[in-house]
Amino acid sequence: MIILQASNVARRFSGVTFFENISMQIQDKGRVGLVGRNGAGKSTLLKMLIGETQPDEGTISMKKGIKLAYLAQNSGLDSDLSVYNEMLDAFSDVIALEKKMRDMETKIASATDYESDEYASLLSAYDQAQHDFSEKNGYGYEATIRSVLHGFGFDESFYDQKIQSLSGGQRTRLAIAKQLLETPDLLILDEPTNHLDMQTLAWLEQYLQNYQGALLIVSHDRYFLDRVVTEIYDMHSGVLDHYTGNYSRFMELKAAKVLQEQKAFDKQQEEIAKLEDFVNRNIVRASTTKRAQSRRKQLERMERLEAPKNESGVAHIQFSADEESGNEVMRVNEVKLGYDLANVLADHVNIEVDKQHAVALVGPNGIGKSTLINQIIKDATGDNKDVITTSRFPGTTLDRIEIPLDDDTFIIDTPGIIHQDQMAHYLTPKDLKYVSPQKELKPKTYQLNPQQTLFMGALARFDFIQGEKAGITAYFENNLMIHRTKLEKADEFYSKHAGELLLPPTTENLDMLPPLQRHEFKVTEKTDIVIDGLGWITVPANTVVAGWAPEGVSVLTRRAMI
Repeated sequence: MIILQASNVARRFSGVTFFENISMQIQDKGRVGLVGRNGAGKSTLLKMLIGETQPDEGTISMKKGIKLAYLAQNSGLDSDLSVYNEMLDAFSDVIALEKKMRDMETKIASATDYESDEYASLLSAYDQAQHDFSEKNGYGYEATIRSVLHGFGFDESFYDQKIQSLSGGQRTRLAIAKQLLETPDLLILDEPTNHLDMQTLAWLEQYLQNYQGALLIVSHDRYFLDRVVTEIYDMHSGVLDHYTGNYSRFMELKAAKVLQEQKAFDKQQEEIAKLEDFVNRNIVRASTTKRAQSRRKQLERMERLEAPKNESGVAHIQFSADEESGNEVMRVNEVKLGYDLANVLADHVNIEVDKQHAVALVGPNGIGKSTLINQIIKDATGDNKDVITTSRFPGTTLDRIEIPLDDDTFIIDTPGIIHQDQMAHYLTPKDLKYVSPQKELKPKTYQLNPQQTLFMGALARFDFIQGEKAGITAYFENNLMIHRTKLEKADEFYSKHAGELLLPPTTENLDMLPPLQRHEFKVTEKTDIVIDGLGWITVPANTVVAGWAPEGVSVLTRRAMI
């Protein structure tokens, strides 16, 4: 039975067709993977399927009464509740039914007229409530909560902790846990393996294999897809292809399909070349002109095949070292790790890395992997600050990038790193929520005249110095307030309102923010002015602008992305 279906849907931006004639369907209890390169349109399609946006063409239909849950990538719980109470919320209807049953039991116990219709009706209602309670796992929901929390790495010591006190990765895992507990008919997960260690990932794979509802999963983790899904939709070049099987089977079938398409294309190109050659040689000869004209009509009627597009682009990067490394690259001897002597994460740590070795550091979340790497870098560079930290910003769909080198080795990069010159280093955890996008950015466009200024809270500033009146589009976290004023009054406006009208940061945290530093740019083409770790502003060509950011935060330009 089909529970969700997209029929010939299309999406267009500013007159440009992003994709069209896209169709897919999800069966009851289906195990569907949606794959494709970044920017192919997967997230756009997902938003159509859940009803967040409407297609420009085509239709989205859903089985009546279906219970659907969607978890966007890197979406963490934002709740004032404790961990356990938040999980209990997934069973609010069961808890309400349990209370109703207790009330019925009280009425039954206090009844005196056992022969009345009212008493018989009460017993009947109680029997039905018991049945519904059992069907909804009323007698086992607390055990289910404990099992799921344990699977995601939350033992009883976490139960009473406030969710707001947890890390972003922990809140992401809790969001997945709650979605599983709510047992929707269709569960849509966008990059669910982010923030999961190997033990938790293995547990999730097993859990989803036995999940009773349907699954639609977007992931770049081929091994995870191999174990969970049974069909693949491949989004590429504005089209959506369907394959039966897991990810490995999909790769085999796609390779065979591309090979077949290439052979058909090559064969047709040979035929076209022969026909064109015959036409060119014989069209002017009286004796052969009719045959040549026939060949020309054949060419005109021919449905031309497109050459298969190669989507396996590889970045080639070469590095050179100032000096050749010795055979012994790194030695870690009897290291103790922790935040202080009272909070030791690991003791007696020993590592040997030799030339051309490839070393993986694995372990559960929170065990001290990043702490160890930071300490190694600190010792190697003399830097007294942590230089590696994970973040939701800028929000990528990749959990890793592999860059192949010529000697059959790889550079493995994990996106989402906060660099030293990004805004996050100058904000409190409370203020970080104003710069870390939780949802898709909603651009805001301002019609600006020259000599006007925009303030992004008290964190940054944009001056439109010279140029024709134009629409200036800002891309920042949706909750970050943007205020407009005249350039001549901008300094006075900031001094008067920073920490109050211009938020964040608040007045008590304003002193922690370095003074804003001015960066002026003369723009000759449509350009993004990027404030590192905060967002960007798109400006038209032939303008003079200035971007202001806290001293130490980079302000740079790039060719406009949109």
